Amino acid sequence: DAVSLNISGDRLFDQGRLTEAVAEYERALILCPEETNVLNSLGVSYGHLGQMDRAMRLFERAQKTAPDDFMAYYNLGCIYLIEEKYEEAIQAF
Repeated sequence: DAVSLNISGDRLFDQGRLTEAVAEYERALILCPEETNVLNSLGVSYGHLGQMDRAMRLFERAQKTAPDDFMAYYNLGCIYLIEEKYEEAIQAF
């Protein structure tokens, strides 16, 4: 299920196996496309891979899915900081 795949992806991420982690998270999204934890985990992975636009879209999607989940806002703010979009970062935080 999506939760198991998210956990598996987290373990791979912790081992530095980002490409494999992304594959697990992508599989989880197929099963549960609006799972906020998976969206955030996948976004973080893409951020670590330098794919900031992709990460940003996932965090924005997580915000829409769960507007009260602070992690999507925090993660999006971090991406904005990396991209030197300071006003957007302030709004996200």
